[in-house]
Amino acid sequence: MKFNINSIRQFVDRETIDPRTKVKEISYFTKERHRSKLQSKALCLTVLQVKTPSPASRTASKISSFNQNKKNKITLQPAKSYHRYFLCADASNPPHCFALITHSVAKTMMLTKHLEDESYIGTFFYLIEPDMITSTIGEYLQVVDYKRQNLVPLSPTATVISRPSPIVLPATSEETFYFVLENQQIKITKSDSTDDTCKGFSCDRQKNKAECSCLTLTGSNALVYQFDIEFQVDRTQFNYDTYVASLSSFRTCTVFFHNFVDYCNATNPKLKTSMLFRRRSQIRRIAKYINCHGGWKLIGWCKKGLLQIDGEAEKIPNNKVALHLSYAYPQNPEIMETEDFSNLQIKNDFKMSLFQLKNLDSDEDESSDSSDTSNESNGDDEINFFGPRLSQQGSSDDDNDDDDHRSASSNDSRNSSLETEAEDEPQ
Repeated sequence: MKFNINSIRQFVDRETIDPRTKVKEISYFTKERHRSKLQSKALCLTVLQVKTPSPASRTASKISSFNQNKKNKITLQPAKSYHRYFLCADASNPPHCFALITHSVAKTMMLTKHLEDESYIGTFFYLIEPDMITSTIGEYLQVVDYKRQNLVPLSPTATVISRPSPIVLPATSEETFYFVLENQQIKITKSDSTDDTCKGFSCDRQKNKAECSCLTLTGSNALVYQFDIEFQVDRTQFNYDTYVASLSSFRTCTVFFHNFVDYCNATNPKLKTSMLFRRRSQIRRIAKYINCHGGWKLIGWCKKGLLQIDGEAEKIPNNKVALHLSYAYPQNPEIMETEDFSNLQIKNDFKMSLFQLKNLDSDEDESSDSSDTSNESNGDDEINFFGPRLSQQGSSDDDNDDDDHRSASSNDSRNSSLETEAEDEPQ
């Protein structure tokens, strides 16, 4: 991957950036022999997830795997050891990830000074001249210990990842891999909204209010839509053809709404409840339109979880790998500038009747209980939803009762009373 100073957004001061900078993989910054060669070197990354210390870790003393010396495991008191934890994709070396940690609010503000009113997630960055990396979380996840560099945002049209990065399943619970799936045909099996979120944009509203990582609030009311997204996966990896992953994302919401900030300020809990099925129909319609016009780009990450057994202090590895979506956006963002797409987007239509709306899905709700009552299946419709079906009518069972293998991964990861998501950051 070549460094391109012209990919940097126009508002960023480029005078202090060397146009001859070279982009290196994260492993380059871990080798002692490169310590004298860090000038005019950079990482290219996108943020997959942002976390703050959990409420328990702020007050309790625990053992941390955040090692100052990656060869020796040591015990730390992590409650005050970091303030923000960024899980990042190494754009020049898929599927590998690394962690970026800041140790104070001031350092976090310096790191993200170019993105006060925009989500970190879904944006590509250069991190220019990071220091030597001497720490890992576990045995594999390299840690960039932030000192003074800031994230330099790249233009949304910049070609950063030149090819898709397929899903690679990690072999151990300490490895975290990312994936970039392009031109995906998706199905939104469920959509809902919540206001248990912050009023900022930085965290993409992917966490609840107590776990928000934003430093700047906005004039928007707290609201975000949550989506269960079904997409194709390799049967040899998962033993089923499709996977359902949940995504709560402000950035993805902006795809479906003409102006999501205005919409947040116009609605209220009563309206949201009364408009639930209307919104679901409109969201399905827009998702299908994008399917037919280049599909979707999905960026996410995966790792093996750990099982917490009641009465046992240690967690044990779980062989099942959960896929976490960080970002879902049209593969071709230009379609959102067209009149046809604008006519489909959700607007302030609270006073309009269903008969006045032109952006409802023509299909009946495919996820309704009535569609799961038929036992007849010939197996031929297993992934029919991946083709254009905007005009299809009727209430036939699109799922053919094979939901068991389609959403097994989602149900296992979210409903198991034993399984908990393996934490990447220090405890």
